[in-house]
Amino acid sequence: MKNRILTALLLVLSACYPASRGKDLEARVDKLDATSNELARQLSDERDNLKKQAAELQAKEDDLAARLDKLEKASHTSDADVGVQMQGVRDDVANLRGQVDQYQHRIDLLDQGLKQLSDSTDEKFAAVKGGDALKQLAAQKEAAQIKRPADKAEFLKLAEDKATSGDTALAQQLYTEWLQKWPKDPLAATAHYNLGKLYQDQNHHREALGEFGEVAKNFPKSQQAAPALLRSSESFSALNMADASRLALEALEKDYPKSQEAKIAHEKLKKSAPKKKGK
Repeated sequence: MKNRILTALLLVLSACYPASRGKDLEARVDKLDATSNELARQLSDERDNLKKQAAELQAKEDDLAARLDKLEKASHTSDADVGVQMQGVRDDVANLRGQVDQYQHRIDLLDQGLKQLSDSTDEKFAAVKGGDALKQLAAQKEAAQIKRPADKAEFLKLAEDKATSGDTALAQQLYTEWLQKWPKDPLAATAHYNLGKLYQDQNHHREALGEFGEVAKNFPKSQQAAPALLRSSESFSALNMADASRLALEALEKDYPKSQEAKIAHEKLKKSAPKKKGK
């Protein structure tokens, strides 16, 4: 495959996520992050302190329980005073157990608070970022409830089914997870290509080119290679990168001459070729 097209694809890959964003957005996100981190730290410190105190109370309860056990054994051979001591120890054990339960309840409430703070922070971040961030967050929450098949083919089929049903954000989440688990598997060509199509359908052409570029670079012998180059040309064109678009078509025609996509590329190249001036 032509090095030129790979270079062009990789250049777009590096530009998929711009290094700079709006300063106002960054300031708002940073402020929100700092506030959330401080709240989380305070809740975490209080939870750790409660856990320490609960552990100390539990140790005292265990010690009293051991003493009670000894007294119960001694009661069979000792006088009535032992019974009085036993009742006192029982009362102490019950009191400590109640305190431990209270601490544990407070710890559980703090854990819930930390979870709610985390969820709230994620939602606020998504709201500040705007765009598809809220959809992606909702997809992540929905994805967390879905059981993932252990089999890679079934997992990929699950992602494809979600894409077919129109649940685009969730499908993207599942494809991304699949690629994290099996990045070198031959089926990864399908995952990258399908994920690229989802991005392209949403006019996210830089992200789409990143996925199509993975197919062209790492899976040039796959069935998705030729279609990926054709779609790359379309996304380059949508980004007003005419030269890169033409390079993709030329690479497609040269490297996959027998494919249906090569025929389409040939026709597009003919139409885009500059007309010769009459003599």
